[in-house]
Amino acid sequence: MVHHRKKNVNNIVIGLLVPLLFFFSCAKTKDSIPEKTVNIDKALKERIVQYYELEKKGDWSHTYNFRITPFKEVVRFDYYKSRMQKDSKGWKLESYKFVDCKQQNNLAYVKIAFIEMIPPDYLKTNDILSNLLTRKIRKMKFTEDSIWEKINGVWYTRSCCSRLHLSLNEEFGE
Repeated sequence: MVHHRKKNVNNIVIGLLVPLLFFFSCAKTKDSIPEKTVNIDKALKERIVQYYELEKKGDWSHTYNFRITPFKEVVRFDYYKSRMQKDSKGWKLESYKFVDCKQQNNLAYVKIAFIEMIPPDYLKTNDILSNLLTRKIRKMKFTEDSIWEKINGVWYTRSCCSRLHLSLNEEFGE
C-alpha cells in the first residue's frame, strides 16, 4: 500500500513538473527581437525583406518567384500555393530580424530570428493541466538558417526557414 501511494505521488509530481518546465521555457518568448547590426549585402537584404513581407501577407504567388529554378522544376506552382496555404493556416509571421550572415561567392547563409503567432490549438494535448498552463502562449520565437543563391545578379532562396510549419521552406538542392 505504501509503495502504491509513493508511485502515485511520483506520477503526480512528474505530471506537474513536465508541464511547468515546458511553460516556463516557452513563457520567456519576448514580443520583440533585439536589434543587431549584421553585415549583409544590400541587394540580398532587400530581397529577403521582400520575401518575408510577401510571406506575411500570404502572397504565395509572388514568394514562389523567389525560389531557385530546380525547386520550381520539381514543385509545381499549384501544389506550392495550396501547400503553403495549408501549412500557414492559423500562423502569423509577426516579425523577423537578421542575426548573422556568411557569404561565400554566390551563396549566402543568413541566420534569421522570427516571432510568430501560433494557432490556438498548436500546443493542445490530452493533459488538462498542460492545456491550462500553455493556453496563454500565443507566440513562438524561432531562429533558423536561410540559404540564398545569387544567379545572374539576382538572389533566390534555396531554404527560407520552415519554423515548424512551412514544410516547403526546407532546404532544397545540393
